[in-house]
Order: sequence, then C-alpha cells, then structure tokens
Amino acid sequence: MVPKAISLTLVNYSKETLQRELLQELYKPEVLDELLKESDYVVSRRKEVQSMVLALNKAEEYVLFVFVSAVILISFGRIVAGV
Repeated sequence: MVPKAISLTLVNYSKETLQRELLQELYKPEVLDELLKESDYVVSRRKEVQSMVLALNKAEEYVLFVFVSAVILISFGRIVAGV
C-alpha cells in the first residue's frame, strides 16, 4: 500500500507536468494564431451587426427629429392660436 502523502505528491507532480506541457503546446505562435483566428461566419456576422447598429442609430436620429419637430409645431400652433 502506498501512503496517501506519496500518492498526493505523485498526482500533483503529474498534474503540474501535464499542465505545463499543455500550456507550452497551446502558446506556440503557430498554434496560437490558429486558435485566435475567427471563423468566416463570425467576421460576416460582425459586419452585419455593425451595419445594423449604424442603421438603428440613423433611425433614432430621424425619430428624434420628427418628435422635436412635432413638439415645435404644436408649441408654435398654441402660440399662434393664443392658447
């Protein structure tokens, strides 16, 4: 029977060695570039979302313009009517 302390030491050593080797493989420049590369779908989806955000911002400007114009016209109408 192997004492628990020795087993724990062996397990921890194996874990640390395995983790170190995996990280070395993961952070190789040629592997890292491939892992960080976005798929074509993500790139095209980002472009779609960016154009949608621009369109929504433009629509917000138009709605705000119409709202302010309506408020001004209503206020002006009250002034003219003497209300």
